[in-house]
Amino acid sequence: MRGPQIIGLALALPLACSPADDALPGNDSMGDGAEDVLPDVPDFEVRYRTKYFDIAPGFAQPICRGTLDELDRYMDSVAELLDIRVDRRTTIYWYNEHAVGARADSSCDWCPSSCGCYAGYGVVHADRRIVHHEVVHALVSPAWGRSDIVFSEGIAMGLDRIEEYARGVTSVHSLASSERPTEVAGGTQHGGGHFTRWIIDRYGAATLRELFPPRLDGSATQAEVFAAVEEVFGVSFETLEAKYLATAATIYPALGLCDGLVHVPWSGDRWELRVTAECDAPHVFGPLDVDATEPTAASAPLAVVVTVDVPAELDGVPLVAWIPSGERASLTPCLDEPLVAADPALAASSALSQSLLNALPAGRYRLELPVDEPGDVYMRICPHNGAPPRLDPTEDPEHCLE
Repeated sequence: MRGPQIIGLALALPLACSPADDALPGNDSMGDGAEDVLPDVPDFEVRYRTKYFDIAPGFAQPICRGTLDELDRYMDSVAELLDIRVDRRTTIYWYNEHAVGARADSSCDWCPSSCGCYAGYGVVHADRRIVHHEVVHALVSPAWGRSDIVFSEGIAMGLDRIEEYARGVTSVHSLASSERPTEVAGGTQHGGGHFTRWIIDRYGAATLRELFPPRLDGSATQAEVFAAVEEVFGVSFETLEAKYLATAATIYPALGLCDGLVHVPWSGDRWELRVTAECDAPHVFGPLDVDATEPTAASAPLAVVVTVDVPAELDGVPLVAWIPSGERASLTPCLDEPLVAADPALAASSALSQSLLNALPAGRYRLELPVDEPGDVYMRICPHNGAPPRLDPTEDPEHCLE
């Protein structure tokens, strides 16, 4: 048996992101979605400035470099897809279980119903789970205005990374569902995420833009939505819906899910991760949300986030892991293009732990390994050799070695 060959990553980078001016070019432009009332905001200090965002956490824990960098990459991805110039900075008031007022009666003091909203004038209120959704609103609303809910919420739902359950799998990718857009239009029920992705993919973002002001706004009736759709597409909404249901991809990929992440390759018969988890490193994300069962916890955990390939020769081969910390890693497939008539399971998120065996399709995955505290992190993945997995995370099982 050969000894382990560890891949080390020397990635201790400063936390401060690239300095940004107070205003991006054209920052005063509100577009068709100009807001009328300045939003009420909490007394949180802006502690982080990235390329596009001023971030004011309502909690003491640091926001890690990986999380900050990825928000900028995400904004770039959405802006490129929609052909929208990012011409203003966005202030994010960020909440978790330790933020002042953030969890009172499952709501916060600055949003209508839940602790997540785009409040206008470049102000977002969000927690970790919903921040990508609200960032889409912060980009689209000033540039395009507010449309009917099927398009205004649909575009944010279609591009965000909120983990949802659909078609029998859990995924951050946009999956086809039984939802009918005609039933959402002109109402109050959020929906239209998969439908808007289909419109963008088939007709382009410029066509979707035609369904925003001045043709439609947030007070449009169902009849007005139907008339606007027929004007833009030349067919009735029912006909467009039928075409959507017949031709849409099963899976639309989450934008930029694996872009810019540190990639750790296989080495021989195994994959090994050895890094130092410090919040100022680009492979460290956080804070994660605190476990609701421990509301008095002093800090939220971190996560090491990298990409890993399952080689073609290991397609469908059971894999086992050794994670000395005892944590469970999550694996999400990196998808680059829509998949038509695909098995929704190809988009499913899965877990890899000491006691589980996983057979995965070949391809690249986003791996997230929770970390309780800063320090050295080690994890190994290798093909299963038939020996029972050992449950004690402190013992090197060697069950995947010859």
